Amino acid sequence: MLRVTGERLGLPNYIPAFASAIPATGLLQGVNYASGSAGILVETGKFQGNNIDLSKQLRNHQVTVSRFGEVLGNEEAVSNRLKQCLYYVNIGSNDYINNYFLPQFSNASKEYSPGIFAFRLVGRYYEQIKTLYNLGARKIALAGISKIGCTPFAKTIAGRKGCVDSQNAAVVPFNKLLRDLAGRLNQDFPDAKFVYLDTMAATDLLLRSLPNTQEPCCQVQTVGLCIPNGTFCDQRDTYVYWDAFHPTQAANYIVGPFLYQTLKQIL
Repeated sequence: MLRVTGERLGLPNYIPAFASAIPATGLLQGVNYASGSAGILVETGKFQGNNIDLSKQLRNHQVTVSRFGEVLGNEEAVSNRLKQCLYYVNIGSNDYINNYFLPQFSNASKEYSPGIFAFRLVGRYYEQIKTLYNLGARKIALAGISKIGCTPFAKTIAGRKGCVDSQNAAVVPFNKLLRDLAGRLNQDFPDAKFVYLDTMAATDLLLRSLPNTQEPCCQVQTVGLCIPNGTFCDQRDTYVYWDAFHPTQAANYIVGPFLYQTLKQIL
């Protein structure tokens, strides 16, 4: 998705990860702070090992902002540069997949209804997005959670071919609250622009557009990720899912232009 968006914005390469050795001048082309299994909540995904939750990602961004000064020279130049940057924030699905939906590792589903859990998540998210704003961000896209009940992983665990409706229903309150949050942020910070990206609708588009919606393109491990050096599907441009969770390049080239129609409102 980010690569497709980057192509439309004229970026020449993949956006590098923060953990890679990026020269200060390279930071001006963008930075990727994503961390596998991480979420809005600190505890999300920690049963799999260490990850970088959103609050830590924001601290990493603060390091990036400080390094901008090495290139741009003064605070005014840094501020002006940050105002031009597009911030694409896509997080929250792991707070369900690697937290709420795993009662063997988390008590969240025992302690909270889906609505209360979503309220807790979005309340924390609001504070984190305010931190991002205070670091200089002014163009921020907030992606909703897609139909995670339609992933091969969800279907396999449930032992069915159709989407797991209960999982899709569980994330609806989060998406509704996030859409409302985007509106609230636009009111609270009128010098910035926030948009909500409807990834639920994007999932529906994918499931209508590509024929292979059931199986992942690669052989997967029990955790749903590709087996190293495993076999892959022959016609990968017909598959929605690369592994048991993530979309293929073909899927991204469908979703990217669809979401870009909303994204361009803040460019």
